Amino acid sequence: MSTSLSASKLDGLIGLSGAKRVVLRIAEAESASHAILLYGAKGAGKGQLADALAVSWLSQNDDPNEQPVTTFLNGRNPDVLRVQPFGAGRMILGRQISPSRGSEGGYDGISVIEFLRTPPIMSAHKVVILEEAERLHPAAANALLKTLEEPHAYAKFILMTNSVGSILPTILSRCVAIACELPKPDERSQINIEEEFWALAKGAPALARRYQENPAPFKSLLAFAKELRSRPLSQALAAGDQFKSIADKLDPNQAARIANTEALELLAIAISLYHPDWHQALAKITQAHRRIIGNGSAGMTFDALFTSLLSQ
Repeated sequence: MSTSLSASKLDGLIGLSGAKRVVLRIAEAESASHAILLYGAKGAGKGQLADALAVSWLSQNDDPNEQPVTTFLNGRNPDVLRVQPFGAGRMILGRQISPSRGSEGGYDGISVIEFLRTPPIMSAHKVVILEEAERLHPAAANALLKTLEEPHAYAKFILMTNSVGSILPTILSRCVAIACELPKPDERSQINIEEEFWALAKGAPALARRYQENPAPFKSLLAFAKELRSRPLSQALAAGDQFKSIADKLDPNQAARIANTEALELLAIAISLYHPDWHQALAKITQAHRRIIGNGSAGMTFDALFTSLLSQ
């Protein structure tokens, strides 16, 4: 049975013209590859494209109201497994791919191999959606490679990455790799988003929409970056407290460390927009980012960062 995906279902995704054409062909081809890799900038629309393809692979008769589709849209389809980086190190662990790879990091969920041992319950296929594939631990990558080499007939894989250069060539060779390009400036006008959010998102529509939907903290971050260089050294500790408060408000659902690293990433983008010649600031923000990733204290890191920046 071939599955289908109408172009109209992808109309909400701006840009991605080439990626959408390839995905449409894959969805309509009975003998299409069992694995695809969507790669491109964060926020380019890889997740929405993956979901659209997943629906087409799950569907039994292309009916939007059928159970495989509605349960997927509600996040309850038993024939779909989402694999995301796990734990403080935000890695995809070997145990997430194969039950024989130990129990590192306290992960006790079902592995990909366990998930694929049985055929689909209600859908045309079983679909594994693997996010941030560049975060695959070597043990996980090796286990995934074996699974991709000898897949079940009912198994489909969708991998996503912001860094295709970090994917093992052996895994890449077993996937149809699809570039997810950012929209062109004239395409951005299709949706009503403030230009400053487009700039902060570096042209990525999913990120720009997110900033527009909750504008206050992102506007605060932009304003903070714009006037940071003119603040006296005596305000360094106050700047650290202010920045921590902004980070806490970016996304209340995020873990603190993720929110803090995102805030630093956005600060670097904003600094490059308002102070493109302030190269030392970008280097110091990068160092602070590494400390936070390494589980450093956010308060101490921010205080040290802004003391260093404002003493220049």
